[in-house]
Amino acid sequence: MLSHNQKIFEFLEYYCQLSESPQYAVLLKGAWGSGKTQFINQFIEKRNSQSLKSLLVSTYGMSSFKDIEDEFFRLLHPKLSSKKAVLAGKVVKGFLKGALKIDLNNDGREDGTISPTIPDINLPDYLTNLEDFVIVFDDLERSNINILKLFGYINHLVEHGGHKVILIANEDEIRSEEQINKDDISYQRAKEKLIGKTFELQPETDIALKAFIDKYPENQKEIFTRLTPEIVRIYNQSLYQNLRHIRQALDDFLRLLNSLPENLKSHNDLIQALLTNYLIFSFEIKSGHLKPAQLRKLTMSDWVSFMNGKGTEDPEQPISIITKKYPDFSLYDLVLSLELWEQLFEKGIFDTEKLISEVENSKYFFTEDTPTWKKLWYAYELTDEEIKSYLDIVHEEFVSFKHHEVEVFLHIFGNLLFLSECKIYPKSRAQILKLGKKYIDHLKKNNLLAIQADNLKSHFAQESSHNLGYQERDSAEFKEIYEYLIEKINQAVLDDYPQVANYLLDLMSSDNFKFCQHLQLNNDKDNLYYKIPILIYIDPRRFANKFISLSQRNKWNIESLLKNRYGFVDFNQELKDEADWLVKVARIFTTEANKHPKTMKKRNLLIAAQTFKAAAEHLRN
Repeated sequence: MLSHNQKIFEFLEYYCQLSESPQYAVLLKGAWGSGKTQFINQFIEKRNSQSLKSLLVSTYGMSSFKDIEDEFFRLLHPKLSSKKAVLAGKVVKGFLKGALKIDLNNDGREDGTISPTIPDINLPDYLTNLEDFVIVFDDLERSNINILKLFGYINHLVEHGGHKVILIANEDEIRSEEQINKDDISYQRAKEKLIGKTFELQPETDIALKAFIDKYPENQKEIFTRLTPEIVRIYNQSLYQNLRHIRQALDDFLRLLNSLPENLKSHNDLIQALLTNYLIFSFEIKSGHLKPAQLRKLTMSDWVSFMNGKGTEDPEQPISIITKKYPDFSLYDLVLSLELWEQLFEKGIFDTEKLISEVENSKYFFTEDTPTWKKLWYAYELTDEEIKSYLDIVHEEFVSFKHHEVEVFLHIFGNLLFLSECKIYPKSRAQILKLGKKYIDHLKKNNLLAIQADNLKSHFAQESSHNLGYQERDSAEFKEIYEYLIEKINQAVLDDYPQVANYLLDLMSSDNFKFCQHLQLNNDKDNLYYKIPILIYIDPRRFANKFISLSQRNKWNIESLLKNRYGFVDFNQELKDEADWLVKVARIFTTEANKHPKTMKKRNLLIAAQTFKAAAEHLRN
């Protein structure tokens, strides 16, 4: 039994084989991405294989009938339209007069009665006789020519030239144009005069997808062929009926896939999970229903609520948008972190090393050495026995403060909140919060927080780590524990500053370059204190003595550092406490300089004193 589109194909063959001109055109309509262009290309390819003649003209961007005529000429003989063979406009116009019988002068007579001659060019016979040609106009809705005038132009080809014409358009876009809204009756009359048959093409996903896949190299073709049922399933669930979205998504996915080493590409379940999520996010983002920045809002608690029929009724929520359309979507199968997914779709670029690391650390490569807390994160996929076994271990690790990494602590804390909500973990959320604060106090008491301050400075620090989103991160308890953690880390950092100051003082002589890197804004990871008033924790006298003992080149480095450190107005407010310290150091330099009259040492120390005073004044202003 023929499909809907095959029946249209069959009619077009009948239309084009009519011995007499039917005196009407055929309109093939459909939404953008419904496969119109692919359909007509296949039709023309079949005609070409049968030595039947066709002209396919895209009116995209055309603003005059001359653009159409020039395109006819180019298609009929590319060599004649090349730069070396471009003739006067009269040649093109004269040729088309005879070949297409168009009344170009609007005088009521067919200008085609003139038999054009093109001197010194040996034209093939068929170029002066287009009776057997089928003319196809594509992208009518994207033409800049008024649609009523364009219909009138094409009507000349049909009625006066006796040509068979096929039109390709998204009629909904034509009707949305302001000119049609004001005069829809005129449009209908023009359409009825020109078009005898109208057919609406239906997207044929399987056929189109096979055509897309066949164009890929063999190794990529094998992957997509194997996953064709999954691709079709996701596409059908998207409800967008835009075949171009499939092609674009597959092309983009290959860039991600090709970044993986071969041993990872061979894991079929992994590749299917990656492709499934990529297609879902791609379809929703390209359609405008989802923004890349919203991906981070896909929380585990919201997803579980949906699974239990208790989801939010807000249709704008990402979890609502995705879960209602794709019932098999699972946050357990994301493979990549939400941070990386956002980067992929927001910026179009990604860190290859980070991509590979996240894939290798996904559940598809769990081993006996995989931490128990990470296994428990996937509780929704575990058996009751596995959950109990893993939960007993994680509970002991939690109450014994085993893990020192604050990101691991946050994961365990979130996991326990989630399992408490599921009535699997016996402690209440309030009890978990109390234990969590004791855990953080333990880390601070043992000087384990200050060294991790930078770990929580990233954009996603409160949302995910280890390629996994924190469970319950939107809950009141999680937000409270995170604020408590930040508070204690900041206290720990302040408590640690005197020790850091001593470290920096030693660094002045042992590694003068690194000392400067620590204190100024740059692209180096060592710029830890560029906007922290750490210098006030160094005794001015000890600093001055260390400075005086340095080589003159290292002294100049530090003087240059001050100009760079205080050269950013945005940071000066945070560094203003260093102003008094700078003045004290300058005074010491002046005192020491006066001990060495008529020497270069005095001169250099006075210059240094002036540099430090100027830095202080700059901070105060």
